[in-house]
Amino acid sequence: MIGSGSYRETLEALVHALSTGNEDLLMYIVANGESLDAPQADASPAALPDLAHYFDDAERRAALLAAGRDTRLSEHVHFLGRVNHALLSNVFPCVDIAVFPSARTEAYPLVLIESLANGVVPVLPDHSGFSESLHSLREPMGDDFVRGITMPAEVNRRVGGLASVLTGLVSSLDDMRALTPRLREIAVTRYDWSRKCRDMTVQYARVGRDLGGMAHRRSLHDARTQSLLSITRYSATSDSGDEGDDDAAGAGAGAGAGAGAGAGAGDASKALAAATQRIVAAADEAGRRLKAITDTPAATVPTSHAAVTLSVLAAVAVGVAAGVAIGLKMGQRR
Repeated sequence: MIGSGSYRETLEALVHALSTGNEDLLMYIVANGESLDAPQADASPAALPDLAHYFDDAERRAALLAAGRDTRLSEHVHFLGRVNHALLSNVFPCVDIAVFPSARTEAYPLVLIESLANGVVPVLPDHSGFSESLHSLREPMGDDFVRGITMPAEVNRRVGGLASVLTGLVSSLDDMRALTPRLREIAVTRYDWSRKCRDMTVQYARVGRDLGGMAHRRSLHDARTQSLLSITRYSATSDSGDEGDDDAAGAGAGAGAGAGAGAGAGDASKALAAATQRIVAAADEAGRRLKAITDTPAATVPTSHAAVTLSVLAAVAVGVAAGVAIGLKMGQRR
């Protein structure tokens, strides 16, 4: 088990209860599980609803306690604590199945991409961003595969459903291991940074086509636009690109629409040149600000800095609408 936090001791106690057949300890954890995460003295007990439903069946509870005791469960469960990215690539190849049983709402989870990149079969819950992740695997892997790695999200099905999924995968372990090259290929072809950056360029090009007429309707000297660009630009560069019509549209669709609506070609060129100079100059200032944020310890970074990131994307939209090709420089994780 990989991860850190205040709940590790509770999970260790759960493993101990199952390994020793301690039903009293098991049911205490079930009845107070939510409260045991960062407990407060005056808090009312809060049960783990999925475990409470599962262990409500006395026969099922007795069978699991017996299995935990007979298999010496504690000898087979290892708590690794926090594992950073430098070490994670050494851990993934040691496993056959990666389970991410989160009950919390999450955005698109990076754990899926990490699992695929290492050729490991993932098991994900069917809710929030995880559902989108599962859907993205239907085309390359097929519906049967996706169903076989999907953990039910409903409280009354979560524990039993996960057990069923894992039983199915373990029973065909050789087939799962044979998928390693295919899963790795999906990660490289669909989620590599170079691919995602090209996809973003295409999307911004489409924005440029849709909003191209904005250039002649709003002056680039608009005070709000100038204020936005002055605080947000991280990187702005001309990009000839080689991605076809969409990239060409991103570089010039906005300019074309603006120039064709009353402004002469010379005036349009001058306006674009001036806009480019202003954006690039603003990039230097924003770059210094973002560098200062990067050099600041995480614990001291104000949450307001998140607005800078959002404003960068807003500035991209403004730049594309003005017919200026903009590229975001992104760091790469390997």
